[in-house]
Amino acid sequence: MRLTYSIFYLSCHTALFLSLLDSQDVTASPSHYIPGQTHSGGTEAHPIAGGIPLRVMFIGASISRGEESTHNVGYRQQLRDWMAAQGNPVNCVGTQRFGYHVNDDGNGGLGLGDNNGTAFRDDNKAGVDTTVVMSTLATTPNKEKERCFFSANAQIRQAALDLQREGLPVVLAEMHYDQGLPGRPRESDIGPDDIHPPDDGYLMMGDIFKDTIREADFEGFIKRAVDNGIPDDGNAERLDEEVAAAQAQAQAPAPAEEAKSPLPHRRA
Repeated sequence: MRLTYSIFYLSCHTALFLSLLDSQDVTASPSHYIPGQTHSGGTEAHPIAGGIPLRVMFIGASISRGEESTHNVGYRQQLRDWMAAQGNPVNCVGTQRFGYHVNDDGNGGLGLGDNNGTAFRDDNKAGVDTTVVMSTLATTPNKEKERCFFSANAQIRQAALDLQREGLPVVLAEMHYDQGLPGRPRESDIGPDDIHPPDDGYLMMGDIFKDTIREADFEGFIKRAVDNGIPDDGNAERLDEEVAAAQAQAQAPAPAEEAKSPLPHRRA
């Protein structure tokens, strides 16, 4: 089913969409984004886009699902908790649920990601009001796959640059350390399968996404989502669903006992 609502679409090793209507003005003192700083030049936490509700969709494959992390939360719960801590209501949306946290919705499955170095998906179904957070591939200890990652990353960076030149709301989360940026996963941060990081590696990736979200905010890309009945707070929505389900179960009539057939008459 085509998604008709606006979403802040985050994804690792693929593209993410953030689509919100009714743009808000962003006042920034520096003329360019400085990683780790707020718009006013400080380092304190502050609401994203003035504290508007954020709808988040994580799309990708196994890394977006958080495989090999504790309870399969990956970087998703970290990012959701961080956005909520800034003062924004957050609702993670999607057609699947994976992980161990309450608002664990998203989209992650085979063919959606490219961390195997063999597939590059061009997903252009996001609306024109959607901010896209693209991501390059993190490293791998597997030298053969790493060569493929280098090639894929070059294409991802070029695609992001081309979209930015067209004036589209696109930012890039650089995951590979070969660009000389600090805090990127190294070979030692990747697990024994040469693809998925353990918890610490996922936390590093989440921190990179945080900085990229701040960049999108600085650029004024993040806008209010259309009001189409989707709740602002995904945790509250899920709890309401569970309460409603429990009430419905409590009010359901007890199953009728099967009528017991009399024992056959035994002849003397």
